[in-house]
Amino acid sequence: MNGRRILAVALVCALAPFAVARAEEEVDKKLKELKHRDPERRISALEYLAIKRYPDTIPAVAGALQDREEDVRVAAAKALWDIGDGASEAMPQLREALADPSGLVRLYAAGALRGLDEDDEVVVPALKSVLRSGSAWNRAYAIAQLLEMRTPVADLRPAIESVLMDYPADRVPVRYELDITSMKLDPVNDDPNVEAKQLLLDALDDQRSLPAELVPALEEAGKNLDSVVRTRAMNCLGKVKEDPAAKVGRLVAALHSKNATDRESAAHILTNMEPVPGEAVPDLVALAQDREASVRDEVAEGLGNVKPTRPEIVQALIRLLSDRNEDVRKSACEGLEEIGPGAKDALPALQKTAASDKDEWVRMAAERAVNRLTAK
Repeated sequence: MNGRRILAVALVCALAPFAVARAEEEVDKKLKELKHRDPERRISALEYLAIKRYPDTIPAVAGALQDREEDVRVAAAKALWDIGDGASEAMPQLREALADPSGLVRLYAAGALRGLDEDDEVVVPALKSVLRSGSAWNRAYAIAQLLEMRTPVADLRPAIESVLMDYPADRVPVRYELDITSMKLDPVNDDPNVEAKQLLLDALDDQRSLPAELVPALEEAGKNLDSVVRTRAMNCLGKVKEDPAAKVGRLVAALHSKNATDRESAAHILTNMEPVPGEAVPDLVALAQDREASVRDEVAEGLGNVKPTRPEIVQALIRLLSDRNEDVRKSACEGLEEIGPGAKDALPALQKTAASDKDEWVRMAAERAVNRLTAK
């Protein structure tokens, strides 16, 4: 070991006690702040202690579950959940917190206890009590935890509907913003519970199947102005267990909805079925001329999934190669690429697109399609 390394090691060893002492001072400071008159200081201290996870601080963190301020009790319950296995000493206080007036405290306390392998019969009643909360976020969070505990979806249906249908998707927007790209006025989503719906739909999407009774609520969520909510609702609709003929009939009817999101969602689900229902193909082909670019884009991408392909599908995709929207043109190329040699009639149009389209991504997609159609 050379002289510099020896000096560096010696320096580290010399400074280590000072670093430990500094950390201990900071912890002592945060423990004192748990009694500060300012709730924000108490919350900040809890957040710090949750990160450090010092075993000696658990009693003080658990004691904050009795704080007079709801936000502080919430922070304490969340801190114990974040600490995880090291919070086992706080289980008695966490059990008491399951009866807290705050739904969010009960949620975090339940989560902490679940992480500590508490019996389900202790936790489930507290979570179910949160399903009556006035907060959509709290209800969604409780549903997500109950689903993780394998509570049947059907048992949670009223609570699920209360989250997904609390804000009518067809409500007239009260604010608009200018999209500088398209120079169009786009409605602003004023739904206050978008995040709750995202959370709930994500939890539902983890289920293997969903009951048909949830279709109205999922369809309502599928109209939301938030793209994440719409996408997750689409995914969930694809997991609904219902009579196949009834499902196809409902989706074909949605292709004629006045709501563009309805048409887009229905086209997405239908073209991702295996196989794509033959009775839906004429309506899907007609939708390739929809006035909304997002709908044409969905159809262009999905028509390539129809097996075997049909001449009218190829012709519809050829027309979309000249669409005014570059995303639609790119999806049309991808649809034709998916069809492969069966779309040989589209080869001249694809070669023209590959050579002269003004969008680079469209040209690249067209080149890939040409290669697929001419492959031997």
